[in-house]
Amino acid sequence: FMRAAAESEPDRVVVSLDGIGAYDHIRRAAMLTKLRELPGASAMIPFVRIFYGTASAYTWFDAAGQSHTIAQGEGGEQGDPLMPALYALAQHDALAAAAATLRPGEWLFAFLDDVYTVTSKQGAAEVARMVAATIHDHAGVEPKLGKFQVWGRGGGAEPPGIDGLLE
Repeated sequence: FMRAAAESEPDRVVVSLDGIGAYDHIRRAAMLTKLRELPGASAMIPFVRIFYGTASAYTWFDAAGQSHTIAQGEGGEQGDPLMPALYALAQHDALAAAAATLRPGEWLFAFLDDVYTVTSKQGAAEVARMVAATIHDHAGVEPKLGKFQVWGRGGGAEPPGIDGLLE
């Protein structure tokens, strides 16, 4: 659907946003709150709180062999088999809020921390900025603008204002 929507008009573009260290920055409170709201899934809360209810502690050894404890109070573990689901739950409200602000003919798609919008070339920078800010405000994840991409069937110059997102 995303490709068909983007190619339906030569002025449409797909904007791709990716989160910086998304699993490391996703808000644990957002994960737990959304998990609590789901009747069938809320039974998992005691188990999830074992791992994400308090700050995680990691040990790092410097060049002199000295150990340093590093506390991590947000995010989750890349290897945790529950993290894709917990991440999706944590950003759900952000995606819903962002989608609610889109104009007719604009769409939002997401697969974990990869978020795509389909919009007009003229609106691409505004929509990308709004979606990135909404995800940050609700879920704590910053966009990784180094991986920011825009595609469009019509080609041509980049959408107006896109270069301002890369600063």
